[in-house]
Amino acid sequence: MVFMFIGAIMQAQFNVNINVTDSGTTSNIESADVTFDSTTLQTDVNGNVTFSNIANGTYNYSVSFDCYTAESGTITVSDADVNTNIVLSLFTTTNVFWQVNQDGSPVSFPVPTAEITISDGVNAP
Repeated sequence: MVFMFIGAIMQAQFNVNINVTDSGTTSNIESADVTFDSTTLQTDVNGNVTFSNIANGTYNYSVSFDCYTAESGTITVSDADVNTNIVLSLFTTTNVFWQVNQDGSPVSFPVPTAEITISDGVNAP
């Protein structure tokens, strides 16, 4: 009887539930890529993803989504389901490169009347 109990404990499997949110708005992030122990899933509309049948141990994870800084670390499963929240932050800087053309050819001199407009693609400048 003791051997059956020990065998059941050794074979126990658990869920790792991860919720991904935005640091500024605390809103859930849908379609974030979450990699846990080499398996990648995307979060649902509520920012949730579940990895099932996980044995006890320590596992690497990473979370990424367009325009956000990726997060990574470890999650330890120890005889219970794990629920954790990962918070992503929007990029604060972006490199922008451009080239000035005149009649279809790049120019190598200053263009005093050139105008450059930068937009986030959503809000008008």
